[in-house]
Amino acid sequence: MAKNTPFVLVGTRSVAAKCLLVAVAIFALAVGFIAPAAPAVAANPSDGFQAGNIISDANFYDGSAMTASQIQTFLNERVPRCTIGDPGRTAGTPIYGSTVAKFCLRNFVMDTSTRAANAYCGAYLGQKGETAARIIEKVSLACGISPRVLLITLEKEQSLVSDTWPTENQFNKATGYGCPDTGPNNSANCNSAYFGFYNQVYLAAWQFKVYKAKPNSFNFQKGDTETILWHPNRECGTSKVLIENDATAALYTYTPYRPNAAALAAGWGAGDSCSAYGNRNFFNFYKTWFGNPIISLDKKFVDLYQLLGASLGEIQTNAVTIEGGLRQELEKGTFYWSEQYGAVAVVNGIRTALDEGGGVASVGFPTRAEYALGAGWTQPFERADIFWTSATKGVIVRNGIDKFYRENGEAEAFGFPLENEHERPDGAFEQAFENGTLVWSSGNGTALVQGKILDAFKAQGSALAGFPLGKAVAVDGNGVSQEFTLGTVLASDRTAAFVVKNGMRTGFLNYGGSKVLGFPLENEHERADGAFEQAFENGTLVWSSGNGTALVQGKILDAFKSQGSALAGFPLGKAVAADGNGVSQEFTLGTVLASDRTAAFVVKNGMWTGFLNYGGSKVLGFPLENEHERPDGAFEQAFENGILVWSSGNGTALVQGKILDAFKSQGSSLAGFPLRKAVAVDGNGVSQEFTLGTVLASDRTAAFVVKNGMRTGFLNYGGSKVLGFPLENEYMRADGAYMQKFEKGTLIWQSGKGVSRL
Repeated sequence: MAKNTPFVLVGTRSVAAKCLLVAVAIFALAVGFIAPAAPAVAANPSDGFQAGNIISDANFYDGSAMTASQIQTFLNERVPRCTIGDPGRTAGTPIYGSTVAKFCLRNFVMDTSTRAANAYCGAYLGQKGETAARIIEKVSLACGISPRVLLITLEKEQSLVSDTWPTENQFNKATGYGCPDTGPNNSANCNSAYFGFYNQVYLAAWQFKVYKAKPNSFNFQKGDTETILWHPNRECGTSKVLIENDATAALYTYTPYRPNAAALAAGWGAGDSCSAYGNRNFFNFYKTWFGNPIISLDKKFVDLYQLLGASLGEIQTNAVTIEGGLRQELEKGTFYWSEQYGAVAVVNGIRTALDEGGGVASVGFPTRAEYALGAGWTQPFERADIFWTSATKGVIVRNGIDKFYRENGEAEAFGFPLENEHERPDGAFEQAFENGTLVWSSGNGTALVQGKILDAFKAQGSALAGFPLGKAVAVDGNGVSQEFTLGTVLASDRTAAFVVKNGMRTGFLNYGGSKVLGFPLENEHERADGAFEQAFENGTLVWSSGNGTALVQGKILDAFKSQGSALAGFPLGKAVAADGNGVSQEFTLGTVLASDRTAAFVVKNGMWTGFLNYGGSKVLGFPLENEHERPDGAFEQAFENGILVWSSGNGTALVQGKILDAFKSQGSSLAGFPLRKAVAVDGNGVSQEFTLGTVLASDRTAAFVVKNGMRTGFLNYGGSKVLGFPLENEYMRADGAYMQKFEKGTLIWQSGKGVSRL
């Protein structure tokens, strides 16, 4: 039973080749029967050979691995045409100590006898005219040995599977049963009592089962480290091998030699003088014909493998239990089995997406095979669907998003998913598709975001406006609006998408919405005072929890843009027309005014009282600046027709005319704080009292101050009626006295001496 022959790659044998075997018979006695060519493969078929695990028990003892029909198809593929009957190959022709057989294995038939069940095999019901395929199937089922194992044994022992014109001797010794290597020069010493194809197949299977049932009766046992010969020639030595399973123990018992490194490196060819080939060839044939022998296909995947195996390549792993079902890896796909959905394959990009997305533990088992969808593919799972295109690759769509996507047109409506869903800080989930983003939460369901609103989502994410509550709708002809939990998002063909949040939204609607204000130009931002501002095409809204919402527009808006909330605090109402050509708006810190001639400036609360007392914009015109603080702590503000000066102690005073001109050129250093309004003096002049003196001017003279010490003498000498109006401000002489020229004289003032006239 120990065939120790390399598979020489010589092609199908001719009569001359068979005769040549007689010449090398003495050599053949040492190495066994020389077999015909094995299937050629690019890589070394012996790669992966494990001395302690040549084939898995699952593969070896799988009696139902192939049906008679599948075995027959396999035999037909190995020998497309039987050449018995061709010239020189007539059945019965003597050849090599035997005669040409009547059949090739593919069309072999014989009568079989009934065998009763025994401790190792079930009963075999004999029948007339049984084919080789039928005999192999029935023996495999009766004894629980894989038909693949029997086919390989037939090939490695006698080349019966691939020979196109076998001999009767090959059929008589078909599996090498009863042929120990005890003949001359380690040749096979066969017992004719076991001859015959049916006997050989049955007894080989029966013997394999005996090895398993009575391991202590044989030299090789599972779990033991055994000493195994390299070759029938004991001078070649031995090796130690830990035998890992019953199947490997059975193979060594049947053929008790281990292939050495030279035999394995040779693939199908010859190694060296100490090379043995029987177990190597068994491994090579199984791997070449049926896939990796160490890996077995789970029975639950047999039908699926028959359907898809050729397209999915070799089996890569044994089946493993997962999530109450099974998974088995193939070269180009994965088989899954569940109680509810049976065996389903997951392949290509969908398999990659499944593996990267947490596998069936995350999405459940596949419920059916993948199928084409538009430009891509999809496959449903228990808790998700996976979609794939060459552009988007594989993406998982789960839960509520998946349900919405499926029920609302899927790829036709939304395109394919571009990413796996991700959780937002608010607990909702987002997932981007080619034509929009779907957002889902357990409380709100699923909503779609598209277009410019989608662009904002991509840039700003869930911070934009919370959860979308409905579909986007057209507004004002050229815009779009979509409701969210935190506000309304609006965009137009002129503007990007921004959110009008809940507090601001009420005022936005009260002021006419996008029809009046246009679309937002930004998201709201918080001011230093805690209020919020948001710019729109036609104005800016300001909102606070205490004051509600107010609108700023026009020139007042321009001031807002340049000066922000520092302008005047919070707006308290809408802008109103002032004096026909101007506008006025109340704020918490004052009133902002502007006109077609002036920009917008605020008249703050203290200044505002004096402004009104002096006639407001009708008399003073509109402000030309915001108030500014003077070195003495008072505040000044210029208007079109004068300057107002205000302090908490003195209230508000007005400076106009030539006195105003002096103010503009000399500022608060002129004469201190004005105490009252300017009054006419002497018909052609004006006088105004200040804290530091009296300012006078006329149509002939500019405005100068007569300070307090000089003023007493000025009045004593008759004032402007006698001296006229000052021509300069006083100045100090070298002796410490002060001098000031007037139109009709000069006054000198010295401390302690008073005023004298020159």
